[in-house]
Amino acid sequence: MQDVQLQIRLYGDGKVEWDEGTIGKSYRRRVTAITPAEVSAIERDLATIETTELHGKMGPYNTYTDTLVEIQIRMMTSQGERMFSAVNPWPGLREIKPLPPEVRSAICEVNILRSKVADEPVNRMCESKTPSK
Repeated sequence: MQDVQLQIRLYGDGKVEWDEGTIGKSYRRRVTAITPAEVSAIERDLATIETTELHGKMGPYNTYTDTLVEIQIRMMTSQGERMFSAVNPWPGLREIKPLPPEVRSAICEVNILRSKVADEPVNRMCESKTPSK
């Protein structure tokens, strides 16, 4: 059995979608929008990532007691669409291998956007990347 949850989806026009957990382990699709300036800032940040290092299924990076987390990311770059997944990227009980900076940057862009629109905390590995208010 695979539990799939939409972390976040950002469209070029600023539309943002994500799934919010409900009682009973079902999900409700949420939709909002961000400004064109915010979209541009995210696009600029993503453009700085060396995407040639992002490929296929990467990881696992950390161990967990009883869960397996795989984050699948699809993003548009100047070289076209890039798709990859990272297994257990969030800091956990023990690091198996270092998380490459490119993977961390892509995941943190997703995490910071989700934190902003869903009013959730930023993961501790992404806190240093969060813009000051």
